[in-house]
Amino acid sequence: MPKNSINYKNFNMAKYVFLIAALLFSITGFPQEHFRKEQITTPKNTQFGFILSPNIGWMHVDNIQGYNTKSVVRPGFSCGVLADLNLTSNYFFSTAIIVTGINGRLNYPNIADIISTNYKLQYIEIPLTLKLKTNLTTYGRFYGQFGLGTGIKISGTETGGSIEGPINHTTEVGNDFRASLIAGAGTEWAISSGLNLQTGLVLNYGLTNAASSLNYNFKNNYLMLSLGLFF
Repeated sequence: MPKNSINYKNFNMAKYVFLIAALLFSITGFPQEHFRKEQITTPKNTQFGFILSPNIGWMHVDNIQGYNTKSVVRPGFSCGVLADLNLTSNYFFSTAIIVTGINGRLNYPNIADIISTNYKLQYIEIPLTLKLKTNLTTYGRFYGQFGLGTGIKISGTETGGSIEGPINHTTEVGNDFRASLIAGAGTEWAISSGLNLQTGLVLNYGLTNAASSLNYNFKNNYLMLSLGLFF
């Protein structure tokens, strides 16, 4: 048998072996990839996680004595645990237990002896919201939420400054209960089959007076950059 004929047969055999190996690899690889995608795109009935989020707070003032008060935004922080409970494939009851610091400053241009007052109020908040989510993809999904917020004050201080000195008093202030309206939107990013990163913006608008005095009442509000991790 000619030598080149043997080489030709060896080449054909190698070609067939390569084609069979490629076919087997595609057959075994497809179910694994399909299973991974199916895991990511299958929503969980219940999601738990935690949140670490900065916020900016401000106050809406109801002047009783006609003082010309001006509100200034101040940074705060929120942290706690989250839970999304499935109602349907796209509707969730979303709640949490969050410790939130809502800070703000009031300036008094018309009062000679006080130039500003800083407020630091801290609450344990339990939001009660409805969260609407788009269909889950391999990248994640969008969501919007709205509902009511409830908060119990755990601390509250008022620090005043004067022309004579930077600080002249610090007192305990704040009403014990706070109710609010909540509205927000964002994205849940699918990191893996059991891990989602939540990013969004949440407006928390106070409905009840955060503190009361003889001169004014105020409600405190905040805008939060929501950063959460769901398991």
